[in-house]
Amino acid sequence: MKLLDSDRHFTSPTILAAVAEQWPEGIALDPCWDPESIVKADKVFDARLGEDGLLLPWTVDGVLAPRVWCNPPWSSSGPWCTLSARAAAQGGEVLLFLPASTDTIAVQTYVLPHAEVCLLAARPKFSRPGSSKMVASMTPCMIAYFGPHRDVFARVWSKLGTIVRRVEPPVFVVAA
Repeated sequence: MKLLDSDRHFTSPTILAAVAEQWPEGIALDPCWDPESIVKADKVFDARLGEDGLLLPWTVDGVLAPRVWCNPPWSSSGPWCTLSARAAAQGGEVLLFLPASTDTIAVQTYVLPHAEVCLLAARPKFSRPGSSKMVASMTPCMIAYFGPHRDVFARVWSKLGTIVRRVEPPVFVVAA
């Protein structure tokens, strides 16, 4: 994975506080970690060291990572949507931070059918490499949650935006 400088935007303390509220036990894996970010995780993949979170298994000590925080490169977020849905299907939980581009194939195919979504009410602020100044995102953003704890996600993230819940397929009962 080639990391562009424009993809290096570091998650704000406000967003990470919500992550910590959802997962008091902490982040198990950050597959898109950056050494200048303030994200703390049990295990990280650092692209600058050649560790590609798109190619490495999302495991900690050989077991599927139970809680994955992912602020992927926004220039190519599609594959991260696919991996997030796959990790959740295997029993993990993923919080995926994305631009709110609901018209993309990845969001239509992997996020909306498989995740709960928080459309953030305010554009989050990011810091950039070499600067402590926080700058608002140029685009609306969302947090997608892949996992079984839908109510916890809704309770925590509704403080920061509107929750869009996926609708389970209806069950049709045919009267005898």
